[in-house]
Amino acid sequence: MKSYQLGDVVDPGSGVTLADLIFMLNVLTGTVAYGSLTSLQKRLFTNNPDGPQLNDLIQFLNTSIGLIDPVMIQVLDDSVCCDETLHSVVTSSSKVTTPSVNGIGTAVFEDSGLFCFGGETQDSFPGQRPNPLIFSQPPKLYLVSMEGTDIRGLIYDTREFSNNYLCRYMAANGDCYAGTLEEIEHGKEYTLSKV
Repeated sequence: MKSYQLGDVVDPGSGVTLADLIFMLNVLTGTVAYGSLTSLQKRLFTNNPDGPQLNDLIQFLNTSIGLIDPVMIQVLDDSVCCDETLHSVVTSSSKVTTPSVNGIGTAVFEDSGLFCFGGETQDSFPGQRPNPLIFSQPPKLYLVSMEGTDIRGLIYDTREFSNNYLCRYMAANGDCYAGTLEEIEHGKEYTLSKV
């Protein structure tokens, strides 16, 4: 996982420059087609799900002159499903939960899959299975499925904070899926999209 500044679109990772401002103007005026941007450039161009807006340029200008703090974006590298910046748990088809790794464990997935997640963690009971008798609050549970497959499983989270985090799943056949687990909603199933 890498951290980029919102607006760093021309050469991501090099820092925001005047070239980024000119490029953003060209996209907003239609001189450069938004559809021609790479997925990383699109992610760094705007936080708006509807695509680029004039407000993106105004935010960039205010950031560049120091009126507001830059917005940092965490981006997972699509060329690697589970890179070294992510914590990972090997999945099993067993109904018995796996011991937690940095607060995350799994159950009833498939054998030899790999569930990966980002973010700092504060595991209350590292390397243990959840025991509702020793938690002040029960672990957070997520039902997760992989887009277009019958792969699904249960994720438990024993961490003391953070409901939102980026995650990836590398299936036993090598296919990669990505998504974000968000605030718990009773009965909601999260679907990770194939990348």
